[in-house]
This record gives sequence, C-alpha cells and structure tokens, in this order.
Amino acid sequence: MKPEKQKSKIKLHLYKKKIEDNIAFFFKYFGKFDRIRFLANNGLYAENIQNGETGRKIDVLVNEFFEVGTASDYVLFMQFIEQSLRDGRIPIIDRKSFQNASLYDENKTNTWEIFFEQPIGDMTLDSITKEDDVRKVYVSRRTVPSIDLTKCNEPDICRYWRHVARKYARFNREKSEKLTELSSKLVSQNSLGVYVRMGYEQGKWAGHPKQPRMQMLISDIKNRMEEWRLTNIFLVHDIEETYEELEKAFPGIVSHVERKRPDYDSVNRIGGITFDMQIEKESDYLDEIYCLSKCNSILGSNSSGMCMAFLLSEGFEHVYIYNLGSY
Repeated sequence: MKPEKQKSKIKLHLYKKKIEDNIAFFFKYFGKFDRIRFLANNGLYAENIQNGETGRKIDVLVNEFFEVGTASDYVLFMQFIEQSLRDGRIPIIDRKSFQNASLYDENKTNTWEIFFEQPIGDMTLDSITKEDDVRKVYVSRRTVPSIDLTKCNEPDICRYWRHVARKYARFNREKSEKLTELSSKLVSQNSLGVYVRMGYEQGKWAGHPKQPRMQMLISDIKNRMEEWRLTNIFLVHDIEETYEELEKAFPGIVSHVERKRPDYDSVNRIGGITFDMQIEKESDYLDEIYCLSKCNSILGSNSSGMCMAFLLSEGFEHVYIYNLGSY
C-alpha cells in the first residue's frame, strides 16, 4: 500500500474512533441524567446507608489527576458522591493520598477538608477501622463525566444536583461564614455575573475553551445588561487587565474579589509558592465562584469554575455561555 493511502486509512480509522467515542460519551452522559430525572429532591441517601456484616460500608473517593484545581475536584467528585450514597455506602473524599497541583502539601493534609466538610457528618479517613468494608473508588472523567448544568435545560435535573451539592458537598463553617459575608458586600440584586479567563488567550492552552476578545466581551455585556435590565457587574477574571478594561467601559459598576492573580508569563505558575500561599489562592478563587453563583444572570466561558457556580446557585434568570471552540 502506498504511504499516502496508508496515512489516509489511519486518519479515517482515528476519525471513526473519535466519532464512536463521542457517541459512547453522549449516551453515558445523558443516560446518567435520564436515570435521575424523576428523583429530584428525594434526599433519602443518608438514611439508606446500612452497616455491613462486620462494619460500615465505605467508599474512599480518590482523584489521581494532578493538574486540576479545587473547582474541578468539586464538580467531578459530585457524581461519585451521589453514586456511593445511592449504593448505600458512605463516601469519604481522599485528597491526601493523591493531591492536586493547586493544593500540594508535602505533609499530606487531606486538602478537601481545608474548605469542605466530608459528605456524611464527621466521617473522615481517620474514622475508618479494620472492621469497615472499604472500597477505593478512582474518580475520572474517562469513567463518568463531570456534572455540567450549563448544558442542562431541565429544571428537575438542575434542582436534583443542586440538592446533592448543598447536602453532601458543603463548605465548612469557617468558609461558609466568610462567603456569606463577602457575597452580601460584592453582589447586588441586579448583578450580571461575568466569568472569563483571558490568560487562556495569552497562553493558548490546548484543550481549554477559547475566550472572547475584549471588544466582543464588552459589546455582549452591554447588550445583555440592556436586554436583561441589569445594573451591576460582578467579574471573575484571571488577569488584572480584564478588570481594568471593563472598569473603563462600565465605570463604577464593576465589582470583583481583590486578590493576587497568576503571572502567565511564568513557566511554572505554582512552583515556588508555599502551601499557605496556595491555600490563600484557592480560597480567593472559591470566593469568586460563590459570589458568581449569587448573581441574577450570568455570561461567560465554560470551565470547572462555571460548572461549580451553577451547582452552588439557586438558578440564574438569564444565561449566556460562549461556545467559541477550543485552543
């Protein structure tokens, strides 16, 4: 066979495989939604947990992916928490054995517990005994996709997953109190939440969603604010230039969380910062996402942070998500 024909055959095979993978993903993804379509607000999982013959049935949920952040963990762990509870088992999130790039502690803290409670009361890794029936579950987007309510127009499904999030992926008391206080200061009743990651445009990170150009973003914000009759903007952004440009375009009505933001000119954005600095960085980002979830309406690009905001919210009146492809 000629080299050109061989290459064409390989390309065709890879293209066919990609289509088959996408079809399989589609049925897995929406099949999951169909399965829970009529179960919204049941809230019976904790009551369904039973003890095993020799002890409790426990699922230790482990995410082996390193290059992810707290928001990514949140939306990915959600389905596995739900599945464990549905199976009558106690889920315990383990971000001690395998940590992520955003919160890496050499002393092996369970970094999930820095901001969140464990799903069931005070059940932690330290609570496990030899008598317990323990199953280790490796969470992965390849196994089950993250819950992305930005693509869901079914109220029952959205309500269901928000119920799961509020009941079983709770912020701890210290973080919750701070979030409530901060959002009351930064988010007004008629706020448009805007989420963009212009640092992606600088880095052209492969696989990440393309961001709107600044001119497009300003135009879209202006049009949506007029159409939806909104008066204020809450901005989630990763580089300071974004805030500066929007403040010029919409003087006096743009609020944001004041924090240190990453330097995308640096080769290693995480290396060299202490664990305490990592905690501060992730805490500030969660502040932004929580405030975003309290906005009346939302506009921006999709990401784990956007998906987390949708889970934390009680629903947005208006939604506009960019679909500009990927880098």
